Amino acid sequence: DLMSTDSLGRILESLDREKNDLQQHIGQVRATLEHEAMASRRAQETRQNQIGNARHRARALLSDCEKWQRIASADLQAMKDLQSHIVKMEMFGSRYFGEY
Repeated sequence: DLMSTDSLGRILESLDREKNDLQQHIGQVRATLEHEAMASRRAQETRQNQIGNARHRARALLSDCEKWQRIASADLQAMKDLQSHIVKMEMFGSRYFGEY
């Protein structure tokens, strides 16, 4: 009986140590998972910020491009108007200004 009581006591102590080891391991795994989850959230926030910044830059570039297209179009029209004026001056200028 004593031997079986001692034997059961050792078994219980061993099981208790294993239980403690498992609880410790579970705690470490939870801490690691929490750390990884936080890192994942931060990475996702960073990606969202980068996407937002890229969209903002793209809109700004598009706006600049449209502005420069309007300026170029206005300049082109001004050059065409000037060329037309020069042609008219060449054709009709001699009547008003004499020969060149």
